[in-house]
Amino acid sequence: KKMASKIRVVLRPVKSIVVRFCPFEPNVESTRTFLGCINHKKIQATNKNCEVTADVRHDGSEPLVDVMF
Repeated sequence: KKMASKIRVVLRPVKSIVVRFCPFEPNVESTRTFLGCINHKKIQATNKNCEVTADVRHDGSEPLVDVMF
């Protein structure tokens, strides 16, 4: 939430965002922080048609953020 107040993010050109991670891996903190920020109501209001999907897996995979324009 701190990031959302400091950085101006506009989702207008974005069609969808998929955030994929395994919560049991040690390297997912920034991915989880990004997901929390991108779901902020002020950021979501910049494009109500942008679909944000959280794909939480238990497979040890690397975190991934996929943005479709």
